[in-house]
Amino acid sequence: MDIEDLKDALGDEKFAALKSYVEDLNGKLRTVRKKADDETAKARDLAGAQARLLEKLGLEALDDIDSLPDAKGQAEAARQFEARMKKLEKALADTTAERDQVAGKFRSAQQKAALAEALAGHDFVDKEVIEAYIGQRVVWEGDELLFKGGGDQLIQLKDGVAGLVKEKPSLLKSAGARGAGFKPGAGSGGIKNPWAKDSFNYTEQIALMRENPQLADHLKSAAAS
Repeated sequence: MDIEDLKDALGDEKFAALKSYVEDLNGKLRTVRKKADDETAKARDLAGAQARLLEKLGLEALDDIDSLPDAKGQAEAARQFEARMKKLEKALADTTAERDQVAGKFRSAQQKAALAEALAGHDFVDKEVIEAYIGQRVVWEGDELLFKGGGDQLIQLKDGVAGLVKEKPSLLKSAGARGAGFKPGAGSGGIKNPWAKDSFNYTEQIALMRENPQLADHLKSAAAS
């Protein structure tokens, strides 16, 4: 995904901030990758040196050094070599963890930008709730972010959002709508249950869960019974 495609959707100020953040992550990722490559090369060199040393000593593993007859400086040299190997292994593990952390932040920024672009063309009643819902249904396939639709079918993120809007048009604001707040429906002195089959309303569910979670839980339980 080309980050420049997000400029119109985010606006100049947000796009500039996102671009700066992504570029900074890219720089850190390149630095960590180089460091990891250097540590891997050192580990490879030491592993080769260890193999040659063991071959000269006629041993199969470092643990076999203890079985050798005592010789001046031999045991100390072996201990120093083993200590260097352990130190290098720890440095490599730390560098790999740092690289994975930077890569995770970079991918998170990519996902946030892709979600913003996919949602930008729709005027949702509650954009934060929809963004959280969509975020739970996206998966990475290589470097591509996809939406998991019905039957676990993977489709383009924009197509997934468009399909959700088509299936649930009540998620969008409309002219003259009563707004995002939940209001009791008309009826015989009670509240229409937005989870009930005959009065199902996704927009009112969202609003009620935000404004009165206890009542929302009660109505959901009532509809399920």
